[in-house]
Amino acid sequence: MMRWFIVLLAGVLGARAFAAADDREATDPTMRPGTTIAPGATMAPGATMEPSITGQSALTRVRPVTRPPATGAVALPMPVDLTDPLKAYGSYLDARLADNLPAVVACVTADPAKKKLVVVLLAHDIARHQLETAAIAKFGADAGKIILDTPRSIQDELLAQKQRLRETRATLDRDGVTAVVFLREERQVPDGVQPFDDPIHLNKTSAGWKIDAVRLLHQEDHGDAQQASAQLLGVGLYGTMNAFMAELTADINKGKYQSAAAVRTALDNKWNTLADNPPGAANAAGTPESK
Repeated sequence: MMRWFIVLLAGVLGARAFAAADDREATDPTMRPGTTIAPGATMAPGATMEPSITGQSALTRVRPVTRPPATGAVALPMPVDLTDPLKAYGSYLDARLADNLPAVVACVTADPAKKKLVVVLLAHDIARHQLETAAIAKFGADAGKIILDTPRSIQDELLAQKQRLRETRATLDRDGVTAVVFLREERQVPDGVQPFDDPIHLNKTSAGWKIDAVRLLHQEDHGDAQQASAQLLGVGLYGTMNAFMAELTADINKGKYQSAAAVRTALDNKWNTLADNPPGAANAAGTPESK
């Protein structure tokens, strides 16, 4: 019961982070194209932001909690820097590495109709990372890859993206309110690894630059009449899996599993069970869009 409460609380905190960001966007003045966004740098429509000579300007620096948040930051236990697109994505990576859901949510923006699904999917990313971390500590360096069936650990992928961000440019579109970040190509890719190479789309809000979570998570609409039903199914499915992975993580820490393979089997069995009887299916079948 306590584990389910913790998962529910994480979802509530994520939703509150979205609400807090919305309140700020409603009251703060809108940033204008050409506004200074970093020491000695400005971005006008159609411009690109280059890293500094030291290569450090593209990296977000998570501000200590004791320091007042700068303009464009959100007052959270882990403040984020949204003053330019590169720092915003850097803050997102830092929050992912720290498993801080409210900070992750503060770095993104989404269609109000999809915010619940977005929070659940972001929480799923964190649950996977926490499961991997526990498995590696218990069973060794390759345990996370065995359990999650990935050629590279989530931790290593996030750290690789932070490294690539040091030499990355952000292109500000001519409308002045959208930007795209293409991470620098990874120079030494381990065998079998497909690095993250998706363009990262960001929108300028009065709270600062935020990642388009719908695009990041590949939840765009494609004219599907079952869209509302799919969202209900997604929230139910991933919400249930998030809680189960939290239980798995706790059980690994308690020594209830003797190998990464045993954890992988438990995870696969849960996915198969949910595929046969997806949570939220009954509610989804009753939505107007599904009739």
